Amino acid sequence: MNAVADTSVLISLGRLGLLHILRDLFDDVLVPPEVRREALEARPKSPEAVAIQAALDEGWLSPCGDAVSAAARASHLGEDAAIRIAGERAAIALLDDRLARRTAQRSGVAVLGTLGLLVLARESGLIPAVRPLLDELRGYGFRLSDRLIEDASTGDLSQE
Repeated sequence: MNAVADTSVLISLGRLGLLHILRDLFDDVLVPPEVRREALEARPKSPEAVAIQAALDEGWLSPCGDAVSAAARASHLGEDAAIRIAGERAAIALLDDRLARRTAQRSGVAVLGTLGLLVLARESGLIPAVRPLLDELRGYGFRLSDRLIEDASTGDLSQE
C-alpha cells in the first residue's frame, strides 16, 4: 500500500526519530512539493528537517505531483495536495489535522494520522510502546487529549 504524507506527520515522526517506520509500513511514501517545502523551509537545520531531507535523498520518501500555482495557494496547501494525490493514486493520506481528515474521508480517501501510525508500528513490532512517544509529542506542542492517549496506549483507536 502507498501513502501520501502531509507535513505534520513527517515532522512529528522526524522529531521522534521514527521517520523510518513509514518505510517499514508502506510500499511507497509520496511527498507532494507543497509538503516538502513546508517541512524543509521553516527550519532547514532542525533534526526533523535533516531526517526528512535524508529520507528524500535516500529515495524512500518519494517526491510526487506538481506544485500548485501561486494563485491557487491557500493556508492548507500541503494537506490539500496530500488529499488530492492520495485520491488520484488510491493511497492512504497521512494527515493529523481534523478538518483535513474529514475532507479526505468525505472524498473517499483513507486516512491515518501520527497517532494511528504509532499504534500500527507498535502492532507491527517496530516500536515497543506508544505512550512515551505521545508524551514526547505533547512536549513539542502536539495536541492530544488524555482520552486519546489512553485509547492509543490500550490499542482502542475507534476515534483516531
